[in-house]
Amino acid sequence: MLMKTKIVVLLVIGIVAMFVAGCEKDDIVIDENQNLVDDVLSDENRPKSLGEFVPEDDQFFKENVLDYDYESESNIQKSSDAMYDIVNNALSVWSIPTYAFRCYDNYKWAYRHVRQPNGTSCSWTSYVICTGNIAAVCGHDYPVNVDQVYLVKNGCGGSKLITKLRDYANTTDRNIVKARTISLQKSTTESLSVFKKMMLLMYVNKTPFVTIAMSGNYTHYVTIYSIYWKRGIIGSKIYFTDSLDPDRGSFDKNVKYMDLWDFYCAMKNNANSYYNFLELLPR
Repeated sequence: MLMKTKIVVLLVIGIVAMFVAGCEKDDIVIDENQNLVDDVLSDENRPKSLGEFVPEDDQFFKENVLDYDYESESNIQKSSDAMYDIVNNALSVWSIPTYAFRCYDNYKWAYRHVRQPNGTSCSWTSYVICTGNIAAVCGHDYPVNVDQVYLVKNGCGGSKLITKLRDYANTTDRNIVKARTISLQKSTTESLSVFKKMMLLMYVNKTPFVTIAMSGNYTHYVTIYSIYWKRGIIGSKIYFTDSLDPDRGSFDKNVKYMDLWDFYCAMKNNANSYYNFLELLPR
């Protein structure tokens, strides 16, 4: 009987590991052949924004130490390559130790928020928020307001596609930011590869980035600022700002969070056939 119990436990553990484990290698496509869907929130069916606002007692989020290691993992050397290699070579969610991936604190202090002017503007508004944040940290004057949202909209020809935002950044805003879109094909990419990509974007650049999730019945853009990774994923959180929300006065009051697995499901369930990321870096 004891032997049968052990076998059952091992089978359950194996099933859970298979459910959350990802690919060994990202299937990266640079956006030209994507099946992108130019569809976002409609005014007729405007859903509630994603996530919950961060409570004041959230010690991870309030911690000002960059990349703070909560479990004091002794096998991680504090070098520029150690965590990169661990994440990049990870074969399962258990291979990545508990770790905080976050932007430089300057992005908190320089944050400015604008609410999207209507139900169809989350792409351009998220772009304005993210670009304005990067510009402010680098000492550039970049308006974060509704007028700028419509300016970006016109510059994208009215398209909400993430590739149009990239092209706009590399032309009109080329003196402020440089942009790249990264795409992982949903049909061949498992969850771990998506987590790894977001972690490495945050670890290498330490800047915010824009991605697409599902909000209600529509695709929706948000701006990512940090990920608190717990080994094995259970308890992991992702922190972001949402252009559906009104300005609450500061980054700490505007920032929200979700369970990382729930956020991944919202990314997976949007209408696009790829997981899409807009990487924006200062010039």
